[in-house]
Amino acid sequence: SLFVIIVNDVETLPKIRLCLRLFIISTAIGVAWGLFDNLGGRHFRLEIKSLGYPNHTATYLVMMLALLISLLLLMEWSARVKMLVGTVAGATVLALFLTYSRGGWIAFAACLLFLSISLKQWKPIVAVALLTTMILLGLQVTGRLWTRQITMLAHLDQDDNALKRLKMWRGSVLSLQDRPLLGVGPRNFKNLDYERYDMPRFDHAHSLFFTVLA
Repeated sequence: SLFVIIVNDVETLPKIRLCLRLFIISTAIGVAWGLFDNLGGRHFRLEIKSLGYPNHTATYLVMMLALLISLLLLMEWSARVKMLVGTVAGATVLALFLTYSRGGWIAFAACLLFLSISLKQWKPIVAVALLTTMILLGLQVTGRLWTRQITMLAHLDQDDNALKRLKMWRGSVLSLQDRPLLGVGPRNFKNLDYERYDMPRFDHAHSLFFTVLA
């Protein structure tokens, strides 16, 4: 919504530059605080307190990474400014990784693919792939890498959370088949017939898309 506000309401170049600076600075501050808090051992999964739960933090970080990478590719800045923005982008990639949000990782990968195709440049994917390799090696050395979230990526059939979400997504589709026009109604996901659809009881589908679909 902030991007839409900028497009529709911010017209002059100085105001656009001010908004971009605010985005970059606020992201740098939030990421620095989140990394300090996480690497200090307070929370195993990184979260920025003003954003809340790690998955919510990951959503924000992906949006900011899309902005930062676009700026690095499109803006004709000096090498010094690009280095500063690149540092913020690199720290943001690390922060996104440490949220251990699989949805955030997938969204970031989709974002990179979109930027690479639309801009006809493969630099974003190559740069992030190298950076991710460095992050993996660094976390391996510090003994922080093999968390439950990463281990379960190779054994999704043993991941209770993933299996529950798959059942809820399947239940959303089955519910749509029963009510193709109006669905179950807003905020009524909790009223679905859980036994009929063989899904755990919850008030949402752990996916905005499938919740709205139902």
